[in-house]
Amino acid sequence: MRTENICIDMHCKKCRKSFRVSYELTGMDAAPVLPNITLKCGTCKRTATFKKYTEAKLIEISKDNKALV
Repeated sequence: MRTENICIDMHCKKCRKSFRVSYELTGMDAAPVLPNITLKCGTCKRTATFKKYTEAKLIEISKDNKALV
């Protein structure tokens, strides 16, 4: 378990604008992240659905607490 609370902000992979959604890590690497949730970018109209995302994968793709999805 982590002692500090870490939030990862979600950003669009195409236009790099924020989805205005943050995910707070629980410390369990196998925990699903926002299962079956669809986010829509307001700028480029791209949608992102989190089907097989886990916390380990989210930590892997994040840089400076920002994840491009």
